[in-house]
Amino acid sequence: GVSCLMSLCRVEYRGKFAVLWLGDTENRFNIEYVCRLKEYLNEILKHDEVCVLITAGTSKFYSNGLDLDWVIQQTPEMVKSYSEALADFLATLLTFPLVTIAAINGHAFAAGAILAWTHDFRVMQSGSGWLSLPEIFINISFTPGTQEILKFWLYLNCVYVCV
Repeated sequence: GVSCLMSLCRVEYRGKFAVLWLGDTENRFNIEYVCRLKEYLNEILKHDEVCVLITAGTSKFYSNGLDLDWVIQQTPEMVKSYSEALADFLATLLTFPLVTIAAINGHAFAAGAILAWTHDFRVMQSGSGWLSLPEIFINISFTPGTQEILKFWLYLNCVYVCV
């Protein structure tokens, strides 16, 4: 597989499992990183024996969300392309035809938390990090797609707790 230069993301196959290692840094999303992750999803589907996808980071971060330093240096056209690529990646993962598990090894902030919510299941060791949506506290609107992801999972969790 191809390595993401920024964070050394990679795929490891373990029998029926594919582990998509998000990297060993803050695993922030820029267009190159998002496109590489999408390529990995396509690669994983070529392995007929794989029936479970696990994503995890290898440092104190699962993902710290958008690479804002990169975003502010881009043209409006590039930001639009990036937003579309990120939405496409998250939609692909949300509808991925394998069982998906986010093994949240550390902090998952903003878009990193949304990434975790696109999986079928999420596991996180108590005390290993924060799962946070800081946009709520600083009055930044979510995209319509992100709003739908959050509404869907909040609804399912509410039903689970209420039943």
